[in-house]
Amino acid sequence: MKISKLALIALLGGALVAFGCGDDSSTSGTAGTGGTAGGGGGGGEGGMGGSPGATCDSTACIFCPASALGPGGTVIGDLVVPLDFTAVPQGAVVQGTTVTVDLAATSEVNDLPIEVEAEIIAGSNVVYSATAGGTGETEIPIPEQTLSGTDLMIDAGSGTGDFDVDADATDLVIQVTSALIDLQAMVGTLELPLTLDASEGGDCTLLGDGVTIPVDPAM
Repeated sequence: MKISKLALIALLGGALVAFGCGDDSSTSGTAGTGGTAGGGGGGGEGGMGGSPGATCDSTACIFCPASALGPGGTVIGDLVVPLDFTAVPQGAVVQGTTVTVDLAATSEVNDLPIEVEAEIIAGSNVVYSATAGGTGETEIPIPEQTLSGTDLMIDAGSGTGDFDVDADATDLVIQVTSALIDLQAMVGTLELPLTLDASEGGDCTLLGDGVTIPVDPAM
């Protein structure tokens, strides 16, 4: 989704389709100042694979197979929800040191065919991890919020995390390794709980190369 994106909203658009309200529409955003999307890095708690045929052109995407979406999944099918985040270091990133990184994520969906009311429920969160060039992880809560209209923007949370940089690192790669987003949506008079669970034990997985931060050599 490019959810500039938690394309969480694409999910809402899909719910509209499931109940005969039309197709959903989402737009893409950019990763921001944190750096360009980089390769490398392994999977986290939610997993970075298990999604044959799915692609992701955001810093991260939540992939949910139809079986993870409840009754609507038979109509919606497999769902890829882009999640755009930035990772901006506070100061220089140097080999063998610890760096504090500012993290923030958003998602938006535009031009929905009808007005939608939705709430993001407490307990939703995103976990960021260093998957190459260092170690460390941090969990950032997604704030409770009410969304309304045909153009929806989701605040997927912001905060900081400390990461230890390897002594021989040339790049530090930050990826989303777990995400849990609980939505309570109203489509007309129908109350529709929707859960995107790419945490440990969840039915969704994660895609995306994350953000790559260049590392300076130690003096």
